[in-house]
This record gives sequence, C-alpha cells and structure tokens, in this order.
Amino acid sequence: MLRHSKTRATAPDDEAGHGIGRVTRRIFLLAAVVAGGVGAWLALGGYFMTHNVALYKTVRADSIYDERYPPQNAVDGDHANIESRWLSARTNSLDWTSTPHWIEIDLGQAYTITGIRFWTGAHGEYKWQPSDFVFQAFGDGDWMDVISETGNDNAVFERKFPPVETDRVRLVATRGTDIGALRLYEIEVLGY
Repeated sequence: MLRHSKTRATAPDDEAGHGIGRVTRRIFLLAAVVAGGVGAWLALGGYFMTHNVALYKTVRADSIYDERYPPQNAVDGDHANIESRWLSARTNSLDWTSTPHWIEIDLGQAYTITGIRFWTGAHGEYKWQPSDFVFQAFGDGDWMDVISETGNDNAVFERKFPPVETDRVRLVATRGTDIGALRLYEIEVLGY
C-alpha cells in the first residue's frame, strides 16, 4: 500500500507542562538505539534518520548501451567512477517522449522514502542531465508521481519530498540534454 506517513514521534506535555513529549522522544531514541542492528532506524529528537535504501538492490531498465554499463551500476554506491554507471541505449533525439528512458529499483521490502539523489554525466564530469523526468513510487497496483520535473538543469539532483511508503521506485526521463541517452552514475533513494 502506498501512503504518506508521519515521521515525528512525540507526546503532549502533561497538565503541569513537565515536558512529557521530550521524555517520550528520548525514550523512543533509546529504544531505537538499543534495538539497533543492520537496517534498523535511528531516531534523533523524534525524527528518523534516512539512508540509501536502493543500495545494491535489484534493478531493471528500459535498455542498455552495452554490457559494460548495466543498470546495476546505478545502485553500487559509486557516483564518480565512469566505469560504474548505467547508460541507456541511444534514441538520437533530445525528446524521449515516445521512447522514455527509465530505471526501476525493487527495494525488496516496504520502506518509507523521503528523498532522491542522482548523478548524471560522462567523461568524468557531471553533465547531460535529464531535463524532464518523473520519479515514481509503486503502490495499490499503479505508479504514483512523487516528483515531476520540467526544465531541470542539475546533473547532480537532490530533492526531499513528503514521506511515501513503497517497495518499488523508478526514474522515468522523457527529455534530456544529451542526444538520446541517459547516463546515470548513481541514484540514491533516501528512506527508513
């Protein structure tokens, strides 16, 4: 199920104003830290700390340029190495509307996601960004636009958004600044 969720844990002060809310947050923080472990959430002051939930997850894409640049490279944690990126096939046009380039990440379980970061480029430079794209989350049997961007000019893109619970996401680019190819060094999906 896809739903927006709250990320603040608190309780009201007692009738005398003794700050029970602050105490509740501290107990919640202590419980989260004690529960600990790999993949556990940490809460600081009542807010969840996010991490890259897409790292090393299963990926598929609309196409690849050649075998050296598979979509799995886009979730390997390396946003600088030119040998470690996904390149889509070329469509010989800046307008990819009829044949959009997309990459889909199966997160393996439901996470609450709150942001995205990606790096695009070639030849050791961040450039040739997708100018028009959507970032989507899957839920209730359909894709929902979480971010819809037109006229993007950032090859290093970062955006926060209201929390969404999902187990699958995708980036769909319909226009770019490179003739027909999406060159994605890395994509990170921030969540808990």
